[in-house]
Amino acid sequence: MLVLIASTLGSLILGIMFIGTAIAVGKGLWTSGLGIYLVIGVLFLVASLGARTSWMHGYGGSYLQETSVMLALYVAVEFLAGALLAYVGIANLVSASEGLDWSFVAFAIFGLVLVTDSILFYRSGFKQSVGKSKGD
Repeated sequence: MLVLIASTLGSLILGIMFIGTAIAVGKGLWTSGLGIYLVIGVLFLVASLGARTSWMHGYGGSYLQETSVMLALYVAVEFLAGALLAYVGIANLVSASEGLDWSFVAFAIFGLVLVTDSILFYRSGFKQSVGKSKGD
């Protein structure tokens, strides 16, 4: 069980790190060969989303403490990483004196997408499924 939790959270973190690296480099992404970071990051995020979905649908009918812990950790990691990325992007946009840097805009948007996804996942699936199953 611990291996599944670690692999799901690990793929989420690796996906965010690879995509963040690809965004930070920005210029010459495809010509320098760093476009592979973006592709690998997206693949890690898709794998993480697939694992999250299978955990919700596979174990949503019965209350298991390991499932709720894994999903709570997933939501917390995704929310905190998104909030950090959004903060970095917005703070650097506000304090930039030389003009608009599109990599900071991309950081802010990617962070806000992660925060929104974690909140929607918490509201729609995790909270309702675990609360309903635990109450039965």
